[in-house]
Formats: sequence, C-alpha cells, structure tokens
Amino acid sequence: MNLQSLISNHRTFLIFLATIVLMEIAHGVELIALFPLYLHDQFHEGADVIGVTLSSYLIADIVTRTPAGWAADRWARKPVLLIGIALSAMPILLMPRVESQTLFIFLNVVNGIGAGCIWPAIYAGVADAYGRERYGLVLG
Repeated sequence: MNLQSLISNHRTFLIFLATIVLMEIAHGVELIALFPLYLHDQFHEGADVIGVTLSSYLIADIVTRTPAGWAADRWARKPVLLIGIALSAMPILLMPRVESQTLFIFLNVVNGIGAGCIWPAIYAGVADAYGRERYGLVLG
C-alpha cells in the first residue's frame, strides 16, 4: 500500500490523528514545560500553586469527559470536537497576557474542559469510521 492510497483510504483517521498529536503536543509543552516556569517567573509562585494549577487542568479534563462523551453520542461528534478545540485554544492564547494568578488557573480549567471534550469525540469518531471490530487496533 503506497502513501497516496493510505491517505485517501484513511482520511478521517489521519485527521483525527493530526488533531490528537497537535493537541497533545500543545498540552504537554504548556503543562509540563511552560507552566511551572511561567508561574514561578511571572507570579513568583511556589510548588503548591503550580501543583494546584496543573491539578485544575487534569480535574477539569477528567470531569468533562463523561458529559462530553454523552453529548457526542446524543448529538454529533464534530461539534463536540470543535468546541473542545476552541476551548483549548482560547486559553492558550490568553494565558501569556494574564496578570492574575487566579485568572490563570481559571483559563487552565477552561483548557482542561476543552481537552475533556476532544477525547470522547475522537474515540467516537474512530469507532464510527472503523467499527467495533477494528477499534482497538486503530486506537492502539
């Protein structure tokens, strides 16, 4: 199978894969590399506030996944995915301009909600495109 046929036969999967890779790179860079440095240098915060900031993202992500999965099943995958991308992109653009540590944490929660919307929509879209019999293989 050549690259051209792979792209044409699996266009939906490649779009999902690109979305996943780009979002995870952005979230990984910001959460692991940039947030601790930014909070320490800009707000002069210690490890406790940095931990709360990182935890707020993860808690929002985890709490959002079930309702987002329900919404993706009840309505459509694409709107939930687009809402998730918008909710993740907007805070990333605003965070460098924020001067309040509380607002920074709030934007991080919004970012977590966005991430929580992305994953169920991706999973559901892959299941729709490839069916249950190849779902594990594709996501693996």
